[in-house]
Amino acid sequence: MLLRYAVAVPSADAAAKKAFGRKPLDPSRRAAVARAGLEQSAAHTDVVAAVLSS
Repeated sequence: MLLRYAVAVPSADAAAKKAFGRKPLDPSRRAAVARAGLEQSAAHTDVVAAVLSS
């Protein structure tokens, strides 16, 4: 039996890092971090789709 695995691991882009700031777990930063993650996820949909279809 041949098993194949494909993984896409995006790292935080500049906007996400800026949203995180110095204290990424600070509750007051959650909304900004969530928005940055949502925007970044749109940039990675093609990569994830390729992984899922492989």
